[in-house]
Amino acid sequence: MMRFSTGMFIGLLVGGVIAWQPAVDAQERVFAQPSANSIDVAQCRVALIDRVTLASARAGVLAFVEARESDRVRAHQIVAGLDSSVAEASLAVARQKGSSTVERRMARKMIELSQAEYDKAIEANQKVKGGGVFGDIDMRRMKLSVDKSVLQFEFAEQEILVHTLTARQIETELKTYSVEAPFDGIVTRVHRSKGEAVSAGDPLVEVVNLDRVRVEGYVGIVDGLRIKQGATVTVQLDLPDVDLPEEQITFSGKLVFVDVGVEPVSGQIRVWAEVPNPDGILRSGLPAHMKIQIPSVALK
Repeated sequence: MMRFSTGMFIGLLVGGVIAWQPAVDAQERVFAQPSANSIDVAQCRVALIDRVTLASARAGVLAFVEARESDRVRAHQIVAGLDSSVAEASLAVARQKGSSTVERRMARKMIELSQAEYDKAIEANQKVKGGGVFGDIDMRRMKLSVDKSVLQFEFAEQEILVHTLTARQIETELKTYSVEAPFDGIVTRVHRSKGEAVSAGDPLVEVVNLDRVRVEGYVGIVDGLRIKQGATVTVQLDLPDVDLPEEQITFSGKLVFVDVGVEPVSGQIRVWAEVPNPDGILRSGLPAHMKIQIPSVALK
């Protein structure tokens, strides 16, 4: 067995420190001033951003379901509707009452009549010396009749306003009988059919939009500290065991989310980017590879 003297041990120790020290400095310089201008993120997944299951806002019976699976719909297009015949009849009644002027014209005539009677009574009392044609109680009663007629006119106007507001309320409620698509998209599933009874919140139609998708993946802690929201990304499909032309297409997008926490098991940080997908090639669940661009840092 080889034996080391004290001098040899010290020499090896000093030499080791001298040889090891530059490596540490080099590692620190790489960490502080990264030279790589991009980060590769493997095993990403494509997910949908605009995906919604449209539901009924109220209970009722479906009068129609216009949408069919694979149909393209536009934003605000009505895809289903409940039977609204009762509400529409109530709206017609409220509108008719709101537009009627009979009560108001009747009240105005009563004001004219009661005011004329009161004025004649005052005139009669003034013509007779000492008064006494109409007593104080009679005059008060006629004045009350005038005031009552004025109040009836105000009540008639108030009733017209109430009927008008009721009509507006019903008009607003009628909008809840229809189900609209919130954005342009494709119908992927229809849950209910015409004539079915539904409750509030029951799913009716599922709509998705492939024009933009989310590509989600995980990066290490060091890489997670280097990337920032808004960074440019490029994405390519990465299908295992196949070689398709679609895998050669590069999609550009923006990094919009960097998780504030670290996964406890893997020690990685979740990130996802928003990528335009006008041709619908990127589909939910497909595996992909993402490259995140890192702004270059000038060496000091």
